[in-house]
Amino acid sequence: MKTLFLIVLCWIGISASAQKQQPTNRTFQQAVSKAEHGDFKTAIQLMKRVLKSTPKQPEALFALGDFYLNTTDGRDSALTYLEKAYFHLHENDRNSIFGVDLQMALANTYHLLNQPQKAIDTYQRLIPVLPERATPQIAEANREIEMCQNLIEARKNPVKMEVINLGNTVNSKHDDHSPLITTDGQSLFFTSRRPSSYSSMMPDGQFAEKIYFSTRDSATGRWSKPIITNRLFKTQGHEACVAISSDGQELFLFRNDQRGKKIYSSRREGKTWSEPLPLPKPINSDANETHLTLSPDQSTLYFTSDRSGGIGGLDIYRVRNMPDGTWSKAQNLGPEINTPYDEETPVLHSDGKRLYFASKGHNSMGGFDIFVSQLNNDSTWTQPVNMGYPINTADDDFFFYPSMIRNQAYYASAKFTQGSGGMDLYRIEYDNPIENRLAVYSGIINANENMPLENVKIIISDKKTGAVEGQYKPHPGTGKYVLILEAGKSYDMVFGGEGITPMEMQLDIPSDNSYSLANQVLSITQLTLNASEINRDTKTSETNKGQYTVQVLALYKPCKSWDKAFKGLNIQLIKENKCDDGIYRYIYGGYTSYREAMKVRDQLQAMPAFFDAFVRSQNELERLMQNQQNDRNK
Repeated sequence: MKTLFLIVLCWIGISASAQKQQPTNRTFQQAVSKAEHGDFKTAIQLMKRVLKSTPKQPEALFALGDFYLNTTDGRDSALTYLEKAYFHLHENDRNSIFGVDLQMALANTYHLLNQPQKAIDTYQRLIPVLPERATPQIAEANREIEMCQNLIEARKNPVKMEVINLGNTVNSKHDDHSPLITTDGQSLFFTSRRPSSYSSMMPDGQFAEKIYFSTRDSATGRWSKPIITNRLFKTQGHEACVAISSDGQELFLFRNDQRGKKIYSSRREGKTWSEPLPLPKPINSDANETHLTLSPDQSTLYFTSDRSGGIGGLDIYRVRNMPDGTWSKAQNLGPEINTPYDEETPVLHSDGKRLYFASKGHNSMGGFDIFVSQLNNDSTWTQPVNMGYPINTADDDFFFYPSMIRNQAYYASAKFTQGSGGMDLYRIEYDNPIENRLAVYSGIINANENMPLENVKIIISDKKTGAVEGQYKPHPGTGKYVLILEAGKSYDMVFGGEGITPMEMQLDIPSDNSYSLANQVLSITQLTLNASEINRDTKTSETNKGQYTVQVLALYKPCKSWDKAFKGLNIQLIKENKCDDGIYRYIYGGYTSYREAMKVRDQLQAMPAFFDAFVRSQNELERLMQNQQNDRNK
């Protein structure tokens, strides 16, 4: 932390008399060390002990103000101590490195406390005395003045909105954030730092981030008590949810582990979730990837990365799913969206045309603000629009997740007064000129056993213009699919794919069928698809044999007693795979289709020892053993 580092230097360089008080000096260093590890609560108590001996010491007052500034509800206290530090700082030291940092922190605190004019006055008083070589500080001060002016203008026309806390059943006294809501509005996933048997205490005094989910009672509207998601391995670090697929069957999460900051995915497998796997290149790279969102038909992904060649720090990129199942080269969304600053938490609306994201650039009124941009017909983006005050404030604002219901979103924040403690989850309803007239339809495709559902494609076209609105795929095991389409239009639907006799139907969606709490997911008549004549009698080829398997066990060391570990199973079907991450994964059998593997999975999940068995493709295993295979080929 730059500020704390300078405080230490100033304590050593300026306060010679205080240095002679060794116990006080040691306590100061201990406080700084605690703060560097994020434990500001302990750091505050230690620094208060320092101030008992030296109550007018500017360095200790600055440090204490800085510590309070990093807590959820300590900004008023921060301002008190920072103003005292400035008052007791000798006039000759006000233009020193320490004095400049102190005044920058003081101006920032005015800004955060919604006193933008005081912040502007402080910055404008400071800029003329900065030396020409202090280019970064001058640029930072000028940028802060811009954001303060943006805040002043935004407060003149506040957004009308209603804020509803999701309640103590969902929220805790710890930080709860990153809300994700499924298309039907009945399931909520979020990240929490509450204590659990899976999370350990971190140096900052809170528990590691873990993913929870809650279900909504459609009759009462109340949320159930959150349950932590099942996981195969207990990781000591943070694990946060970032996106959920439109059908609710795939969860994307962020991990900061030995691979660095990366995005993983996990599939719903009956009553459990599959082991999270890192997304392949070009999504994950040697740089950091922190967040992701996907289109309703799951053909396009948007993600944040700080890889080289970007416009700023974290930028938003796009990849498209290719016909062979791989992802296209990552494309930077360009200066219309990305800025020299950071962009974060992109969320593509269910209409596939509106991108919500957080940015420190554009006309932010302080830190990260929430912006929205519309996708043009030529795949470019409109100028991002700030969502306005008080959705955005002088503080960092992100974790904004729009729902299917018009002008409604889920939001995480610590700025509202009705919180349970730390950051809480809220539902907000706000005025927005952009209307959301979408309809959600679900259906099921039936097919004979010899026709893999993973081959089925559903192509949706606007009946009037012929433009393709989306290409969807059903779940490869159940045949279920979810369509999100604009209401008040007619569509042509073609069900087909390799080896499948195409079937067409028309879907007319009246305007009054748009999604609402009373009118949620509508059903489409079940369809039965048949194999085409040329493939009807064709048996599965040897090249497809074993395309899927079922993982039953994963260990950090090789299994020594197979008879005991796999009791009740056919040992001949068990195979051990040593993977690049050092984990031994044990799979059961090989199956030509997902449905065939799913039937075996269901049988295994009924056995207590294998309740968390899940279907896995052989391609996934090959990715996990890529280095092992390369070594064998040398």
